[in-house]
Amino acid sequence: MLAFRNVTTRRELENQRLRSQQLESLGVLAGGIAHDFNNLLTIIMGNISLVEEAPGIRAEETRRLEQMKTATESARALTDQFLTFARGGDPDTVPTALAAIVTQAATLAFSGAPVSYELDLPADLWPVRVDRAQIGQVLNNLFLNAWQSMEGGGRVVISARNCENCSDFPGDERCVRLDVRDQGAGIAPDDLERIFDPYFTTKETGTGLGLAIAHSIVRRHGGALIVQSQPGSGSVFTLALPAIESTVAERPVAAPGAVMPGGRVLVLDDEAEVRDVCRGLLESLGFRYAGAETGEDALRAYAAAVAAGDPFDVVIMDLTVPGAMGGKEAVRRLLAEDPRARVIVASGYSRDPVLANHRQYGFIAALRKPFDREALRAVLGAVMDAAPGVRD
Repeated sequence: MLAFRNVTTRRELENQRLRSQQLESLGVLAGGIAHDFNNLLTIIMGNISLVEEAPGIRAEETRRLEQMKTATESARALTDQFLTFARGGDPDTVPTALAAIVTQAATLAFSGAPVSYELDLPADLWPVRVDRAQIGQVLNNLFLNAWQSMEGGGRVVISARNCENCSDFPGDERCVRLDVRDQGAGIAPDDLERIFDPYFTTKETGTGLGLAIAHSIVRRHGGALIVQSQPGSGSVFTLALPAIESTVAERPVAAPGAVMPGGRVLVLDDEAEVRDVCRGLLESLGFRYAGAETGEDALRAYAAAVAAGDPFDVVIMDLTVPGAMGGKEAVRRLLAEDPRARVIVASGYSRDPVLANHRQYGFIAALRKPFDREALRAVLGAVMDAAPGVRD
């Protein structure tokens, strides 16, 4: 009996080692493709934005362009899922109205699904501080899991409520709770204990990563993800997130298509196609554009502009430039020469800690790839309003 237990233990340890190696390989793969893949998505999304602004666009064409944008955002979310689970990353949190993220995620997840869904989202939900992209992934995974568990069709009910004394947290602090209730077959008690384990799945074609990813993200947000289920009675997944006191500030924005006050912007990116789409987006917003392929090129261009009496108002730096100086080193050198420079970091590797903590590295704002015209307009509007040299 003892020998049998030793063999079993060794097999379990070997399986854990193999799973760790698989995760490491997944992390290398995800990190390797994120930069190139999200650059491609930036080109697609940016050009869609430019076409949307073209005169004479018909309603049907606008609808199809919106479908293309939605598909591009879904592709970005897929890359983020690999990165989040394989490598982790600090959430880039902001005060957020949860209802908006829930509505958007439900629209995507249930599009074409053989089930119906119902939303019960009170207007007075407390705000939460979350990484919108990461929590969007959590919701997408929960919604997909719900409708995929209902082979015979049915209805998924998604409801949210404020909780004054949330038992899911130490000290019974305030939280916002979101319940996702399905009418599936339910989960067996033995499976329930492993439902958030990596690679565990009860589906014939499942990877066992969706709920593990969701659980990992929620824990990094200081939240809780729990499940209640009985065979034959469906399941309820509950997401609980700490509530915050502040309200979600709605920043006044220009109407879509509006041109912003002009300025001069330098874009550092190693991809010529990305620089080209940035040129189009910036010029459509009323800015003057200049491009640089490497960090060294950007530093020279910045110095030359200052010497010529026509300095750049903003610099956008790609974080990763293969084989050359990227944004992290370039911003350090640039601020040593001009501490008042306004520099935005842009990256397709959304889990990089520089994006989540960009001010610690000298950047005034962060821009995640892929981005469209409105995302670029929003970040430039915030940066242009900030006093030079202010990074807090």
